[in-house]
Amino acid sequence: KMLLGALDSVQFNIPEVIVEPDDGRREVAVRVNDKREVFSTADVDSPWRLVAKLKKIFRFVEVNMNPGADLAAVEYAAVNGMLGTLDPHSVLMNPESARDMDVRTSGKFGGLGIVIRMIDRKLMVVKPMKDTPASRKGIKAGDPIVRINSEPTENLTSNEAVDRMRGDPRTGITLWIERKGETQLMRFDLVRDIIRVSAVESKVLDQGQSKAGYVKVKEFSKGISRDVADAMKEMSGKGATSWILDLRGNPGGLLEEAVQLSDLFVDSGTVVTTVSGRDREARRAEAGFGDTTSSLVVLVNGGSASASEIVAGALK
Repeated sequence: KMLLGALDSVQFNIPEVIVEPDDGRREVAVRVNDKREVFSTADVDSPWRLVAKLKKIFRFVEVNMNPGADLAAVEYAAVNGMLGTLDPHSVLMNPESARDMDVRTSGKFGGLGIVIRMIDRKLMVVKPMKDTPASRKGIKAGDPIVRINSEPTENLTSNEAVDRMRGDPRTGITLWIERKGETQLMRFDLVRDIIRVSAVESKVLDQGQSKAGYVKVKEFSKGISRDVADAMKEMSGKGATSWILDLRGNPGGLLEEAVQLSDLFVDSGTVVTTVSGRDREARRAEAGFGDTTSSLVVLVNGGSASASEIVAGALK
């Protein structure tokens, strides 16, 4: 099953490869471009023989791939195909994906502070974030970015443009913008800075006799529990006496942030227990800042997953 999972993932991700399993004969045919070879699967009954068989198959694949093909992509696809047969959550990330995940979970990155979108092959500024290099230099929503340094943007994807604009803090970058009403391209020389993206939105809902503090948490990135605590303090000062915690569409994130967020509303008991082999670790709530006595509503939906489920379950 792991062998066929690996090969199926390879054919899904690598265009040159086609895999044709034959369960009756206990063999699999592998086609790479115009070359085809059949491998027996009858002897694959242990991890060691799995490795040996994959070595033979991948030697055949490597020899017949297109010149200059990315062989690392074959390896990542095979490993993830095997992992997929064990559980749906384990994945081997390539370095680029791992960096992207680190950025998402850290909640901060080196960049310019603009939200962009590709519209009709034009890279458009959707909005500049407040108090960032882009907003301080005067970049506006609706500005089309036509060049990043000397590179035209018309053939870039949104992700490629983001990669170009992110970078180490205190490094320079030049954006060329074609602003409506201006006869010439506008040049903006910017210096990247640390951009922190808060995944928390909050507001006080006035219910006449009482006020409720509404907090939406979009994901569990680093610092979320602190942001929620700060929002609660601010809304308490405005008269909030009950809380609505909105986790709808929140896909999860860092376990530690889920525990600390739950801890804002409970001061005793087990929030979650993690089990790894024979090791069990109970994460318990502690008395501290928060509100453990006021009314609380938690909103979830089908998009609330992972850390959101932990929080909702613990608070229930």
